[in-house]
Amino acid sequence: MLGVWIITGKQNSGKTVMIMDILKLLQKKGISICGLISPGVYKNNERIAIQVWNIESEEIAILADFKPGWDLKNPIKKWKIIEGTIDWGNEQLRRMDTKGKIFFLDEIGIYELLDKKGWQIGLKILREKAYVHAVIAVRKEVLTEVIKICEKANISFEMIDLDVLSKPKQEIIQEISAELLK
Repeated sequence: MLGVWIITGKQNSGKTVMIMDILKLLQKKGISICGLISPGVYKNNERIAIQVWNIESEEIAILADFKPGWDLKNPIKKWKIIEGTIDWGNEQLRRMDTKGKIFFLDEIGIYELLDKKGWQIGLKILREKAYVHAVIAVRKEVLTEVIKICEKANISFEMIDLDVLSKPKQEIIQEISAELLK
């Protein structure tokens, strides 16, 4: 049985939107789900912030603000992470009971795997496999590292690369949801 669905793609490829579509289908079926997702906050069709949302409790916090040039040492950075929200999110993950549920984590990126910050508790949950299935969004830059985590933990996975889809997104969403309902 498949353990983890890895949804990957370049920035702004629709990873979070796909996860939210899968979530909606599962919620309609009354399936037990948990985890954190990070949808954008938009103003005039421009993303101005990123939220983090606890799926079960529906608590929301702002994770990052769009502030190009905020880091004088690394002016290429556009998003300013709110460290207190990272702490809050990891505490949400720490208290989460994932047993018997489908676990979602959006997103695993450079911050988690190269900087060793971000959703470290989420990575621990992934490794421990205390869930029925997991659906995770992974930045392409760290996909190899996530695959290594899955292989080391003996986690079966399927990868959906939004940059090279062989079918329409809605068809893939339906297929993933059907698999998760098994």
